[in-house]
Amino acid sequence: MVAWIIWICLLVMMGAPGYWLGRTLKVKKRMPVLFGIGGTLLIGGLALGLTATNKLTQLEAQLNWDETLALVIDSRLNGPDKEWVSREDGVIEMPAGTLEPLTEEETILVQGKGANRLGSKNFRPLIFYNYDYEGTTHLGGSTVKVPGFGGSLNRWDVAREELARYPIGATITAHVNPDNPAESVVKPGPTWDIFGHQGLSAVLIAAALGLFVAGAGSATTSRD
Repeated sequence: MVAWIIWICLLVMMGAPGYWLGRTLKVKKRMPVLFGIGGTLLIGGLALGLTATNKLTQLEAQLNWDETLALVIDSRLNGPDKEWVSREDGVIEMPAGTLEPLTEEETILVQGKGANRLGSKNFRPLIFYNYDYEGTTHLGGSTVKVPGFGGSLNRWDVAREELARYPIGATITAHVNPDNPAESVVKPGPTWDIFGHQGLSAVLIAAALGLFVAGAGSATTSRD
């Protein structure tokens, strides 16, 4: 519910600039072009907005997942030419390829959690841990929510600082999906990029509405 309210508010906020854009672009004989571009923007904006809103709703549900203690068994950050591992004595830097590659199970656990490009500049620490839930031990894998924007050096610094919070052997809190105990995260809730997608969706839809206004105005002027 909160996700939809946010999305509607963003759309309303962009309504005035969109209307201004439409009035500014009002030119005779451009109605087909304006409606064509507007239709494309509208479809794209709606698709992006609905996808982002559904994703936000799913991530918000994580906030209500059950909490349990977990033991960190691997904590790493993979870069293009270096990699880092977090231990009790600090974050250790080493050449890329030094650490054992992820197992298939570990790769599946973190795939789609901000680490889709494993082994490249994903700026996402990879945290693996064991946790017990209702008498069964599970392997969990999670990325932590470091900024997805900013300069490369700053993002690496933030990622390493976050990595240091989860050294191998540490006890942390995992949030477990009660409907699927094999699913868990370290940091529940939405990430900044979801709100960015919602904002972009509102901009696209507002621009589309503005172009529709321009096209309608152009048609009216032509009849006059």
